Amino acid sequence: MLWSPIVKDQSSNAKHNQRRDIKTIQDQILTEFGVEIEPIVNQKYSKCLSELRSYARNETKELKSPIMRLFQIEEYLLT
Repeated sequence: MLWSPIVKDQSSNAKHNQRRDIKTIQDQILTEFGVEIEPIVNQKYSKCLSELRSYARNETKELKSPIMRLFQIEEYLLT
């Protein structure tokens, strides 16, 4: 997976086009390694983070992942 909170989609002839660049990276990795990369960007990124926070909020045991533990603490403090 390739995670990014903001990926802009400029016109196709723009010098810098993040969507095009991600597609190029995906194609290169697929060609070289046979691995398909799933982009988690923009709204999908936000949705996935919300789901992780929701999971952390409802979990009462100490989570081993430092990021999930941080989400758990933040969600506890917000309630």
